[in-house]
Amino acid sequence: MVLDGAEVLCVKPSLSDLVDAFEMQGDGVTQYLDLGSGQVILVTGDFQDYEEGGDAVDNLPKWMQEAVGAVVGIRADPDRYLELPAQGDLVTHKTLRSFCHTLPSAAQRDQLLAVLQGKGMFRRFKDRADEMGVLQAWFEFRRGVLEATAIEWCKEHGIVCDAGAV
Repeated sequence: MVLDGAEVLCVKPSLSDLVDAFEMQGDGVTQYLDLGSGQVILVTGDFQDYEEGGDAVDNLPKWMQEAVGAVVGIRADPDRYLELPAQGDLVTHKTLRSFCHTLPSAAQRDQLLAVLQGKGMFRRFKDRADEMGVLQAWFEFRRGVLEATAIEWCKEHGIVCDAGAV
């Protein structure tokens, strides 16, 4: 892979790891793909605050020191890292509607479609799906959508991923 005229060795990222990362996207979490190692790096605001504030990290647990070190690495060599899409770009209103139309019962479809309006619709959708006993089906549907999205995202960025077992 070539970035800004410099060749970067890229180990194939695991499709399963990317899908897992896509599932974990949310408020306060940003994830990056290390184009050199193929690893996904999770960064939270807490880790950025330590790095930005220049706070000494020596007294932090080792895993937190590593996370702060990852932030420093991303800032030092931003061309080596690719930010993963935000949660809002992954699971949309359209995704929820698509799931509703997979349900065999018109009553279930109508009940779920009815909650897809206004602020808090994602929470209401999940709560209603749980009440109706279709929450696990939603998670499986979402995982399939995220897998297809991860494959497309890799193609858009010229990344070959290791599909292996997802």
